[in-house]
Amino acid sequence: AIGAGREGAVHSHARRALKAGITPEELIHVGLLAITTIGWSGAFAAITWIMDVLPKEQA
Repeated sequence: AIGAGREGAVHSHARRALKAGITPEELIHVGLLAITTIGWSGAFAAITWIMDVLPKEQA
């Protein structure tokens, strides 16, 4: 979803990952790992999409 630039899919996957027990820090790490394959601008967009679904005190 991140590589395809699909904001809605990133939101959906991030919500499901949180429900499965992934920590917010681990989700942000996924976005950081994307830098090497899709570049900074795409990864930064993905990180903001991930932060959209994090609880406000953790974003």
